[in-house]
Amino acid sequence: MRTRRERISAKLGQDLDSLLGRRALRYLVSSGGTWVVDLAIFLMAYRAMPVPLALLLSRLAAAVFGFGAHKSFSFRRTGRPSSLEVVGYATLAILNFAIVATALSVFASEGELFVSALKLALEMALFVVNFFLLRRLFLGSQK
Repeated sequence: MRTRRERISAKLGQDLDSLLGRRALRYLVSSGGTWVVDLAIFLMAYRAMPVPLALLLSRLAAAVFGFGAHKSFSFRRTGRPSSLEVVGYATLAILNFAIVATALSVFASEGELFVSALKLALEMALFVVNFFLLRRLFLGSQK
């Protein structure tokens, strides 16, 4: 029988294999498209409205695009979305929004370059965390 430490190590190894495999490449492509939608709308809206509102607008558009891209392309799930998938994805999108909006609001007075760099850094960190969470959401125990 395997010890708890061995099980955790094996699970981490599976996660790393998955992160470096084809699914991760599809996730990277889908996330890249989602990020482009998000960033383009954010940068257009950033000068015309408060940062949280610009972020909300960009996140809503990106969430709609990202849900379809991740479900159908990243994780190869077909068919009608389940309630769990929709609620789970919406919850994750809201949490991501809250994290980024809070950080950007706190540092909004630091200037456009700093705000843009901070947004990029936060998005990169969330990218990795979201891969594991979305994989769990769309695939469940079928990894």
